[in-house]
Amino acid sequence: MRVVITLRVMSPRRGGAFFFRDSKTIVALRATITRSVMTTLKAPMLRYIAYPLGYLWALPNTLLGACFVVPALLSGGGVRFERGAMEIHGGFASWFLRNLCRGACAMTLGHVILGQDRASLDRTRDHEHVHVGQYMRWGPFFLPAYGLSSFLCWRRGLDPYLDNRFEKDAYAKFP
Repeated sequence: MRVVITLRVMSPRRGGAFFFRDSKTIVALRATITRSVMTTLKAPMLRYIAYPLGYLWALPNTLLGACFVVPALLSGGGVRFERGAMEIHGGFASWFLRNLCRGACAMTLGHVILGQDRASLDRTRDHEHVHVGQYMRWGPFFLPAYGLSSFLCWRRGLDPYLDNRFEKDAYAKFP
């Protein structure tokens, strides 16, 4: 939907209407007003249409992450919700990250963030939420794409984690 607003400013000269000397000023003014109206209209559309679709697109990975809830709770861990994502910490999640993920502080699976403990989740939350956004864009293709990026880095003699394109994006936004 495109809304165009024509602005007519009243002034005492020339019969009450303000006239611009060149048409570029009118075009620039009209474009600025259109841009601000479109920004205002995009925010609700993004919130009510794109976000639910993003959650649905990332659902297979989120369900994989949700498999950690019961083992984490049974082994003394905890679960909390922050900024639209489920955060699982301690217990089995901590063991998994230490032993199978080379000691990572946190890891994201869809809208589920696994963390060693609450402090590590607090420290890495912004970085991990960049990955949540990546899951919303890539959906079920995120894990294969992440693995392929890591493999290509390893094959070129680069660090499979730090040189991974998804990690570079997350570290660029939140180091």
